[in-house]
Amino acid sequence: MLAYLWRSGKSRISCPTMNKKKKIIFILNNFYPGGVEKLICDLVPSFDSDKFSVGVLAVVGGGIMLENFRKHAPVFLAGRVESYQNIIGKVLWVISLPLVLVRVVAHLYKEKPDVVVTSLYHADVIGISVAYILGIKRRIVIQHDVYKLSGLRKLIKMGLCIKKATGFIAISNTVAGFLTEYFSVPKEMVKVIKNGVDVTRFATASKPLDTANPIIGSVGRLESEKGYGVLVAALVALKRKGREPSVVIVGGGGEEKELKLQAVRAGLENVLWTGAVGDPIAYLKGMDVFVMPSLEEGFGLTVAEALAARKVIVASNLPAIKETIRDGVNGILFKTGDADDLANKLYSLLTDKAFLQAARNKTDRWLDANSSFIDIKKTRSEYLDFLGL
Repeated sequence: MLAYLWRSGKSRISCPTMNKKKKIIFILNNFYPGGVEKLICDLVPSFDSDKFSVGVLAVVGGGIMLENFRKHAPVFLAGRVESYQNIIGKVLWVISLPLVLVRVVAHLYKEKPDVVVTSLYHADVIGISVAYILGIKRRIVIQHDVYKLSGLRKLIKMGLCIKKATGFIAISNTVAGFLTEYFSVPKEMVKVIKNGVDVTRFATASKPLDTANPIIGSVGRLESEKGYGVLVAALVALKRKGREPSVVIVGGGGEEKELKLQAVRAGLENVLWTGAVGDPIAYLKGMDVFVMPSLEEGFGLTVAEALAARKVIVASNLPAIKETIRDGVNGILFKTGDADDLANKLYSLLTDKAFLQAARNKTDRWLDANSSFIDIKKTRSEYLDFLGL
């Protein structure tokens, strides 16, 4: 059926003129917590329900943020694979792919959205290609990362997604450059819309700074590109310097088991590993210093969350991070992948109360003057403008 529709081009969706609400469907892989999922979860409820009908479709399966999404919008699970991070999940995903395609076609045909907006590889390839077949006029890809794909995966994304999309949203200038250089997307098709967060909600995670016993924390997926091995190595270096602060690492992922083992072998006794959580605010509130040790980033949404919560930021000096964090202005940057440099930055904060307080004061001043820069309301307004709604 899909091949016939592709060849004939006769199946075209026309939106009923009687329906005053504009319909948007966001297509994701699943609902496991990451920057993509948190952005969309904050973005969906920010649309005016009197003017827009917003839905969410997942092509792989569910996840612990599923109920968070269901509070704000109808959710359709085209895929039913709970975890894609292991070999069993990958096999189940491949086996279920034909049924997933049928479900996506049926759902989009039934809903007749004005716009389809996709995020991440599987959602991009399936969502954009099906929307193209069905004649949905606005087919938008949000590019969140700067990860280079294997040869075959790149060819698939180029043929079924990049060449079929009508527009691209890059979450940073760094990502925009990646789109134009790596995927050869014309610059005029790319709009940079930086990620935003619910500033008011994350403000509830602010607290007075504890200069005597500051708690170091981080929120993110425990995968190789997120650099948590660098953070563990920095904590080991701090221990050798006689400092062993309390640390909270919020998140789960493929490297969780190995990272915990490294910490145990190094005798790090003050590290709390929470595993994956749907909403990190309760843990974020307890932190004084927030560390982002990433080796690669398209934007770094957790940095924006931590800024909104008035934390002292210590982050990798990646190009995308430097679009939000200015060293010595609203955070402290260290050399990407350099555990010793990170340890030295943390040691200064832990041993010099005046330096720590000054860093917090700078965060406060920056946020008071620039909170709109990271506000989801600004992001939503720019999305509506780009989507033509």
